[in-house]
Amino acid sequence: MIIQRDEWLRALSEAGEPLINDQQAITVNEFAEMMQLSSRSTAERKLKRLVGAGHAIRTLTIRTNNYGRTNHLIGYRLVQSDASKP
Repeated sequence: MIIQRDEWLRALSEAGEPLINDQQAITVNEFAEMMQLSSRSTAERKLKRLVGAGHAIRTLTIRTNNYGRTNHLIGYRLVQSDASKP
């Protein structure tokens, strides 16, 4: 029996490994720009605070740079509370 890639990905996810290419995630630079923060370190500190409080999770996302290269980056995604779910 050959274990398929999807089964490996599901097992990784269940083990707490971040999603691969989480399109809902934003990068530190995107967060800094959105919040109009001039310092990347300030943006990182705020995101880590959100993760620590359980309001966001750290994950992986893919972005294409100006040269057309694909980069795997650390991203952050807000966690929806049960009250906000439809």
